[in-house]
Amino acid sequence: MTLYRMGRPFRRIKRLIEWIPVIWRTNDWDYSYMLEIWEYSLRRLRHCLETGMSKNGPQDAKNIRTYEILLKRIAEDNYLEHEWNKFFEKYPLQGDGNITLDTKNVTIHNQKHSDELTKLANQEKYLVEQDIEFFCYLFKKHMRSWWD
Repeated sequence: MTLYRMGRPFRRIKRLIEWIPVIWRTNDWDYSYMLEIWEYSLRRLRHCLETGMSKNGPQDAKNIRTYEILLKRIAEDNYLEHEWNKFFEKYPLQGDGNITLDTKNVTIHNQKHSDELTKLANQEKYLVEQDIEFFCYLFKKHMRSWWD
């Protein structure tokens, strides 16, 4: 038995221990937790490619860094945060004015500035969808070349 094979159980236990904080922080009821798991897994893969012997390792690692950034941005969901803050400073909600924002629609109830709000919400929706589509395109294009 080689030394590498003898150390395999210890490396697996070490990897399990490294994953515990990520799994501890996640829940099953929101997509952002799934994105956090993917981001962590990609970070580990990037590190492996940076330190390994793969001919394309450095370039693949650079691409994976882009995927990590996209996943983090999608999970944090802070698109246009500054613009939203400016809008609600300028037009605070009053009385029974409420807003429902979801991934498909914007519904404004009794809000005076609904056109401006709808425009802002649609702009944010476009940016989110653009990042998701870009991530999926890149992931599909490069995923099968990642190995060390």
